[in-house]
Amino acid sequence: MRVTRPLFQFDPGWLFLIAGLMLCASGVLLPAQHDLFVLERQRDILANQESHNNARLRTHVEFLDAMEQGDPRLTQRLVASQMNLVPMGERPMLLATDPAGAIAQWLDHAAQIPQIPQAHWPDTTLSRLANGPRRLWLLSGGVMCVFVGLVLSTPTSIRTIKQSQSTQKKLPDVTFELQGVHDLSLPLD
Repeated sequence: MRVTRPLFQFDPGWLFLIAGLMLCASGVLLPAQHDLFVLERQRDILANQESHNNARLRTHVEFLDAMEQGDPRLTQRLVASQMNLVPMGERPMLLATDPAGAIAQWLDHAAQIPQIPQAHWPDTTLSRLANGPRRLWLLSGGVMCVFVGLVLSTPTSIRTIKQSQSTQKKLPDVTFELQGVHDLSLPLD
C-alpha cells in the first residue's frame, strides 16, 4: 500500500535551531558592536579636541602676527590689561585679577570648543546579557537550542529509510569464521 505524505511538514526543530543561532550570533556580535561604538565615540572626542587645538593654534599665530605688525588696537588692549592703564575718557568694565592670565583668556575665548552631540548605547536586556558577566550563559543557551533543534529535526530521508526497512523482509544473518586461527589470547608475563 502506498502512503501519501504532505508536501510540507512542520518541524519544531527549526524553531530551536534558528533561535539558538540567533542567540549565538548576538552573543558574539553585540560585544563587538559595543566596542565599535565606544571606539567611534572616542574618535569623535579626539577629533573634537584636535579641531579645538587647531583653533587655539590659529588664534595664537594671529596674535603673534598682530604683535609683530604693531596693531594699535592690540597694543592698547595689552597696555590696559598688563599695566592697568586705560586711555582718557574710557573706563574699564572689569578689572583682571590676574594680568598674566588675561591674554590666555582672550585667546581661549577666541577658540571656542565645539560641542559633540551625546550618543548613548541602547540599554536592552539582550545587550546587557551579551556584554555582561552572563555572556557565557547566553552562548551556552544558544548552543543548547541548536543541539535541541538538531535532535528534534530528524531528516525525512532517515524516516523513510527506517520505514522501508521495517516493511521489508529481514535478511538472513551471515557469520564469518577465520580459518587457521585457534587462540588469539596472549600469555601474560
